[in-house]
Amino acid sequence: GINAEYGDDMNALTGWKIANDLKDVGMSVPGAFGVRSFSFSARYDVNEYFCDNGEARRRCEDGCDADLCQRYKADEDINLECERDECNNCAYRFFYYDGNKEVEFDRCASCVSEFKKNIDNAVLQKISRNNIEAQYLCDNGLVPENCNSKAVCDYQSGTNTIQYPNCVQDKCDWPTYVENGFFYSDWRDETISMDLTSVDVCPFKKFQCYDGYYPESGDRIECDVRDNYKISQIPVCKKDDGDDRDPDDDDDNNDDKGCRFPELIARGVRIEYKPGEQSARYRCYKPFVITPNKRMIMEYTSSSVMLAALHENFDTAFCADDRTFLPECLDPEEARSCGLPKYIENGKSVQVMFPKDLMRENDDTYQYQSFDDEVKGMMKEVMDDYDSMPPNEMMPFMARYKCDEGYTMMKTMRGDMAGVVKMVQWRYQDVLKRTNSMKCSSDC
Repeated sequence: GINAEYGDDMNALTGWKIANDLKDVGMSVPGAFGVRSFSFSARYDVNEYFCDNGEARRRCEDGCDADLCQRYKADEDINLECERDECNNCAYRFFYYDGNKEVEFDRCASCVSEFKKNIDNAVLQKISRNNIEAQYLCDNGLVPENCNSKAVCDYQSGTNTIQYPNCVQDKCDWPTYVENGFFYSDWRDETISMDLTSVDVCPFKKFQCYDGYYPESGDRIECDVRDNYKISQIPVCKKDDGDDRDPDDDDDNNDDKGCRFPELIARGVRIEYKPGEQSARYRCYKPFVITPNKRMIMEYTSSSVMLAALHENFDTAFCADDRTFLPECLDPEEARSCGLPKYIENGKSVQVMFPKDLMRENDDTYQYQSFDDEVKGMMKEVMDDYDSMPPNEMMPFMARYKCDEGYTMMKTMRGDMAGVVKMVQWRYQDVLKRTNSMKCSSDC
């Protein structure tokens, strides 16, 4: 019986005239159904995105060149091979085969500890991946002599002697304006992102044309310090009359048919592209924030685990279904994010946190990331500092960073974590103040 006093009489128990009828329906319906078989498969496989060591599994797309390991003469005859470790921030691993046995190679030359942070009239910007070259930035009012800003280490000498670049007076007579366009960047802004190659890079400026115009002879002008500071060209923006010019010169952010990656998008510039490939990377001008195209993330709105795995590709454009999908550069207020960087000087983010990871809802369909109590406490401090406008739940609001090999973290008040701690005003200077910055310094 259901109740000692009323027995099975649900009408008496509830006071409802139809309670007994409802009970009969409820008891009879399950008997009409049976389950022959049941199978379940998880929508997401965590092991596909995270390694056994807890690190996020990386997409190491830059390739691996054995020449990045500079060898001493005694090892030059070794047939060296290279691969990148997707479970260790895409670190380079070098090895060779002795018969059928794979042997680790750990005798790559390195001058990382010898490169000076400051030299006469210049400061170290970055060290090449081959660890024997470094790039320096001349002080304001100076430019690299002979367009050479590289320092090169003679590791074969046994003393790691380094030849440093020289800086000379800046006599470049740059144009002051661009008709039907504007200057937006120069060699100083882009030094940190330039590849270190054997080709000398002269000081340059880049410009963008207004809508309806395009650069007649490229969007970059140079000052050749070697040739009496000669300016390579006058910046010219021509009116677009719908001719047959290269579609890569177009400046729009629309998803047009066909696969093409314009050098410029609205408020941003292409920074990496290899002809023939189906993707390219972009960077926004300050203070705009890179946001992924909707096609990339629309399938992963129910998983911050997946969004975290995708974070390093937020700046990527790609082709699908004969269309090009580009990232966007938005004003921070529109993006509802200040844009935590994927890379910092000599380091990169290894873990990112999303608002839903903290503000967990009773949603069994959402896949959250898990963090220990200390990290969740810091996340709550950051979230509590937000004002009335909540952060974009598709964008990370905190990140953990790790230095490249040979560098030590100069930690913030939150250790190796960075987070946007206020979103009141959106001027770039305010954004800088509100973002806990950090940097990696050389161990030496």
